[in-house]
Amino acid sequence: DSYQKKLDAELDAVQKVADEKRKAALLEQEIALQKSFTDSVQKSIETERDGRLSKIDALSTSVSELEDLTSQWNSVVDATQQTQHLQVALEAIRTAVLNSEHPTPFTNELIALKELAPSNPLVSAAISAIPPSAYQKGVPSPAQLIDRFRRVATEVRKASLLPEDAGVASHAASAVLSRLMFTKKSERGLPEGDDVESTLARTEVLLEEGDLESAAREMNGLKGWAGVLSRDWVAEMRRVLEVRQAVDVIATEARLQSLLVQ
Repeated sequence: DSYQKKLDAELDAVQKVADEKRKAALLEQEIALQKSFTDSVQKSIETERDGRLSKIDALSTSVSELEDLTSQWNSVVDATQQTQHLQVALEAIRTAVLNSEHPTPFTNELIALKELAPSNPLVSAAISAIPPSAYQKGVPSPAQLIDRFRRVATEVRKASLLPEDAGVASHAASAVLSRLMFTKKSERGLPEGDDVESTLARTEVLLEEGDLESAAREMNGLKGWAGVLSRDWVAEMRRVLEVRQAVDVIATEARLQSLLVQ
């Protein structure tokens, strides 16, 4: 009977130990599951956070790229508008210089052009090369230059027939003889020779062809009284040529800027 009690006690003790081990195992398993769940949740949170952060970084990069693109596009638009305004101002000057029937001042147009290209050294140099009298009073048209040349040529023809000590009778005779003078023609249609009449005839042909520079060079070669009488006309031609050359330089620069924008 006492053996039985002892056995029961031992069995009961073994059972309790087994129960305690089972409880401990279950507790360890529960702790492991909780830790695994916590780790899984933490990992999910970190993954989601990293994903959101990467999306935010990508969005920030896209916004930055868009801002750069917008800035570049604005620069292109500004440059295009400036080029267009430059072309408009240039066309206004070209109209006053080349297409006007009468001398037309273009001071305001020149100021506008200078304001549109303040940092362009080529445009500034071209504007500085234009004589103040040209943009303040305008320049004569080709038709006016030819008309003035013909009046000057009449006086030059008369002077070419006068001796240095000419009197009233000589002046009267030169006026008559100047009407009887004829020009020399070459096979090309241009008069030949270095005499006054040939020079005048060549100049008139060159003017009618629009070659103002060659015409001015011909008249500038006259000597004596012929050169004195044609001096003002030659100076006027030089002003016209200086203005035209400046306008051509600005037009070339404007076309170059337009190509650079495109």
